[in-house]
Amino acid sequence: MPRESLDAPENLPKERRCQAALGQLQDEVSGVPRGARAPSAPPRYTYAVDQHTVTRSYLEALCDPVTPELHDPSIWVVRLREGSIKRRAPHNVAVEVDYYSRRLPSGEVDDGFEQMLSGVESDAAPVLRRIRDGHFSLTDDERERLAIFVSFMMVRVPSFRKYVDRALNRTGEALMRATAQRPDYFARRLARHSLSAEQVAEMRHLWLNDGDPKQGIILQASPDLSLGHALLAALAPVPYLLGMRWQFLVSKGDPFITGDTPVTKRNDRIRPPLAAGVGLPDTEVTFPISPSVCFRAWWKDGQDVVEIGDSEVARVNRERVRFAEREVFAPGEGAAQTALEVYAELLERGEAHANSISLMLIEGDAPPKPI
Repeated sequence: MPRESLDAPENLPKERRCQAALGQLQDEVSGVPRGARAPSAPPRYTYAVDQHTVTRSYLEALCDPVTPELHDPSIWVVRLREGSIKRRAPHNVAVEVDYYSRRLPSGEVDDGFEQMLSGVESDAAPVLRRIRDGHFSLTDDERERLAIFVSFMMVRVPSFRKYVDRALNRTGEALMRATAQRPDYFARRLARHSLSAEQVAEMRHLWLNDGDPKQGIILQASPDLSLGHALLAALAPVPYLLGMRWQFLVSKGDPFITGDTPVTKRNDRIRPPLAAGVGLPDTEVTFPISPSVCFRAWWKDGQDVVEIGDSEVARVNRERVRFAEREVFAPGEGAAQTALEVYAELLERGEAHANSISLMLIEGDAPPKPI
């Protein structure tokens, strides 16, 4: 989708340049659900399209520097739940069919969100290249582009969307159980579905479970809802990121790895299953940019560029494994094997597959419980 640059006019004051850049994106995503609709794109017919949940160009920058003869550059893919390690070309990594597409009533497919992501990626690509080349001093415009890219990377990934799906399902089920407690109201809500009184009574009985959860109904939210919530949340972290202290962590030893949840938030004051918020004072946001450079944003003072040792690299890499939904990606076989060992430890401690966000469900008089 053709898009205009996110650059604000040069004569705007510094604080308004960011607002203008964000405003353009908000205009594009305004409206799925109740104001979170991806920009329209010319619809295509129903053929399937592979879409990267983690940007392909980003993965290419983390390839193994040694490429076997007659092979394309590749990255080491660690499939955590399977315990396997394989080399894969980036174009075959972190791919889902039609992951960002919406099915229209006509049967065609709208790729507006995917094309918007492509625009965000294109805007950030030259900034990421400069950082990989060792140019760590960024202009205000470059900071905005990188902040938007990092923010979208937080919400476009399967771990975020699956959590939202689960939250919507559980919230919807709780609402239906609450509605079923009031027979007349429940019947009025179902009247438009042309159900008989017996069918309504049976439906109400199932929602109430009648003491047997196995007889209940499972509610499944439409994938479009999690896509819409990703759009709603995509820009929320940007002002916080721009207000935080940025550092670039440089490793001259062990490499950084990444995963299907590349951006992570850590706060030692927040214990699982709760997740760290970007605005909390002790939260640290990390995002590996290359095998030797990792972006860090936090609320502490410090130098802009910090050379770190292998123990600190291991701590950053551990977060990639802890928050991964399914896969971790490494630039070398040794780093991949280490990630698998870290996963086994995290799994035993009950810390693997951590939530990147957290919501609480309050149902009736019961105490709040994490979703």
